[in-house]
Amino acid sequence: MEEITPEIYLEGKPILGAAWFHKLQLYGSGDLLPKISSDGTKLLYTGSPSLGNRGLWVMDIATQSKTLITTDGFNADWAPDGQSIYFNGYDLQIYEAKLDGSELLQLTSGEGQNLFPACSPDGNHIIYANTYFKDGGIYIINTKGTYKKKILSNLTYYPAWMPDQKSFFLANGNTYDTLGQVVKELNFKLKYGPGNASVSPTDSRIVISASSGIYVVNPDGSGLKRILPNHLYNPSHQGPVKLWAQNASWHPDGKHIIYEHLAFTRTKQTDSYGLFVEGTMAFYKVNVDSAIMVSNLQLY
Repeated sequence: MEEITPEIYLEGKPILGAAWFHKLQLYGSGDLLPKISSDGTKLLYTGSPSLGNRGLWVMDIATQSKTLITTDGFNADWAPDGQSIYFNGYDLQIYEAKLDGSELLQLTSGEGQNLFPACSPDGNHIIYANTYFKDGGIYIINTKGTYKKKILSNLTYYPAWMPDQKSFFLANGNTYDTLGQVVKELNFKLKYGPGNASVSPTDSRIVISASSGIYVVNPDGSGLKRILPNHLYNPSHQGPVKLWAQNASWHPDGKHIIYEHLAFTRTKQTDSYGLFVEGTMAFYKVNVDSAIMVSNLQLY
């Protein structure tokens, strides 16, 4: 019998005040997408009906106090000043709002789904993906909603700005400028495909959340490393508690990432509705350089 090499990886530490019991729910139904404000004091996340906290929330990290911004929102991103957010409403259009839910402004309209808003580091522009079959792709719009331009056709991956504000990364593995020209082909492949991405504000390293776990790669495509697993895609994992790590984003210090940490203790496969999971959902913070040194995870 082939010997299984034990997996080694660094989980980091939980952010206090941000943990919930995830009842037996469909796998993928609890995407909370945690993001830290640019000053490092506030945590933005999407609640889930399965966790009893539907809507967009902001938590003061020091006091652990939570404020509901809106019950009608997900896929949120911070404005650089930390005073407002950009997000998807359930009508799949993009909105801006203050942290108390006031000054709501609709930025997009029209056909198709306008998804994954990402605010530029200077706060002047939003890039997003539109899924309309006739005219879908990646668009850029100013934060007043008065100017819109299509950048790329037929690509609807999750976009993330590079710190230079002149280019952005798509989770298909390429970096583009705001004219839609390829700046860099990173030339790496993830077996199960990418989900979302986040770019370090200090050194432009990219963290990618894929079906098989969380990866880090240098901005030139070198040094790809899987630092956290998704054990739903690795049935050989041994241990009493399994981990599903997903939806990572960079801390503003450029040294840590924040991610969803689901320690699941029960799974149930159904014929009609797919896989259901149960466990504790929390947000964890981990030092990326330490995680790279510790991890022996295969790339897949």
